[in-house]
Formats: sequence, C-alpha cells, structure tokens
Amino acid sequence: MMVAVSCDDGNEDLDVTAPVIEISDPSNREFFMAGGDLQIEGVLTDDFELAEFQVDVHHNFDGHGHGRVTGTQLDPSLMRWSFKQRFPVPAGRKNYDIHLHDEIIIPVNTMAGLYDLIISAVDKSGNATSFQDDSTVELEIFIQNNSQAKIDITNLHDGELEIEVGEDFIVTGSIWDDVPASGIYSGIESVEIALTEPHEDDHNHNHNYGRIQNGDGVLAEIDIDGDDLDLYTDGGMISLELISAAMNFTLSAQEAAELATEDIDHLELMIVVKDKQGNYSVSFTPVHIHAD
Repeated sequence: MMVAVSCDDGNEDLDVTAPVIEISDPSNREFFMAGGDLQIEGVLTDDFELAEFQVDVHHNFDGHGHGRVTGTQLDPSLMRWSFKQRFPVPAGRKNYDIHLHDEIIIPVNTMAGLYDLIISAVDKSGNATSFQDDSTVELEIFIQNNSQAKIDITNLHDGELEIEVGEDFIVTGSIWDDVPASGIYSGIESVEIALTEPHEDDHNHNHNYGRIQNGDGVLAEIDIDGDDLDLYTDGGMISLELISAAMNFTLSAQEAAELATEDIDHLELMIVVKDKQGNYSVSFTPVHIHAD
C-alpha cells in the first residue's frame, strides 16, 4: 500500500479511500443501436492518485419478465455481446475526465435486449470501488438491432398515454416481427405488459426489473406466450388493444387518491417482447393520470 506524507503537518496519511465515479452519460435505461458506439462521459476523483478505471458490459436478459426464460434456442447469427476493458489514468492525477466515444463499438450482430453497464475504478494504492457501498456505478442500458420485433403505440397524446379514473385503460397499436421473413427464428415468442408506478430516472442502477419481479409498484400486468399469442393476433400483427382489454384494468378513485398523496400524476407502461431469435424489444411509455 502506498503511504503519502502530508507536507502540512508531517503526519503520515494512509490512502484508504476508493475513488469516486460520477457518470453524466449515458443515463440509466438509455437505448443504443447495434453497429454504433457506446459513449461514456464522466469524472473520476481520488484524494491521492488515480490508477485506472474499468468498463464492463454484459447481457442481463433474465432481468425481464419475472426472471422467466422462455425458450432455449437462440439465433446463432446474433450474439449476446460482452465487453470488458481497463483504461489507465495518467500518472499523478487526482481528477480525470472520462471521454469514451469511439473506443467501445457495439457489434452489428448484437442481440437486442437489456445489458448491464458497470464502471469501476482503482487508485494508485489499490483501493477499489465496490458494489457494497455503491461506489461502483451500474447502469441498465438497452441495445437495439434491425431484426428485433417492432412495438407501435398509436393512441399517444404528446408522447404519453392517458388513463381516466373509473374507465378501462386501453392501449391501441401493434406488435410485429418481419425479420427474418421465414424459418425457425421467425416470429414472436412472448409479450409482457406491466402498468407500474413511475420509474425514477437517474444515473444509478436501481434494479427496476427486480422491483417489477417482486410485484412492488405494479398496478396491472399480463404475460402471454406460445399459442396464446394467436388469441391476440389480428391481420398478422399482435393487437395491443386486444391485450390491454384482456388485462382489464380500471384505475379506481381510491387508487388515484393514494397516488395523489404521493404526488404521482404519471404511471409507466412497460412492454417487453421476445422474438424467436432471442431479441428482446422493450418500450417505456409515460401514462398521464386524469383525475378530478
């Protein structure tokens, strides 16, 4: 362990504190396109001297849908991408700006879905950030590709859905998968829809999927897979209107009042679609509560 000598009082100060990481970009739950780059901006600080930081990206597909893993066969033309690399900090630096732009390229054949982005750091004395004290930064990001299923909501108002107290909550639109056009990897395997209390967007991983898995903050949800999807298919596309009707949710006056006491005037609709290639398509839509 390095020992630093203070010039002010002659006392030896042991370096026992890990670096501090502040990430300004990306945000939690940000979307990236396969074939593009993953840009990271932030600042590292340490009380003595920094040594290096590490970027780790790996898939976390099981975070969807109550931890349910549907199907075992994945399209071999796609890969569950992972990336891990250490980046040195120039000697003598207590502060260092992270600017990663072209250093991390997402392969064009990356499977679409949820990935964990983890950024850790070590100082010159070997003190490392950790998950235990939240000094290591962990974010959820979503990677998209051209072959994943499409989700199109058609009854948006200024980018939001609306829910009226005492009326059925209906979503209109379609889900479809047109790539590849044929073969065993064609088509959709499962659809999950959950209406939840709002997600608090920040730069820290808050395990939002774990919250949904545990049922906390969920007002309504529906999971459909296999042959049951045929019940909601109209004209070759899966109908969001039929699914939301089957979810059969009405926001009661009591529920609206309880949400109002928490200053909640928006909910969030999460849609997760898994296709037979193994891609996960995910959408998050704010839902404005209209209450008297």
